[in-house]
Amino acid sequence: MKTRSPVRPLGLDSCDDKMNKIIAVTANDDFSLDLQFSDGSVKRFDAKPYLDY
Repeated sequence: MKTRSPVRPLGLDSCDDKMNKIIAVTANDDFSLDLQFSDGSVKRFDAKPYLDY
């Protein structure tokens, strides 16, 4: 019979080494957001598809 390792509960600190954190957000006139991450990268999120107008 195989023994199972103990299950570690997931918490916010359990994934800190795997995920970057958003450290700054800039809203743009075209309904997009510029997101700056803790690793220095910057990504643009387009929110237009989520607007219902």
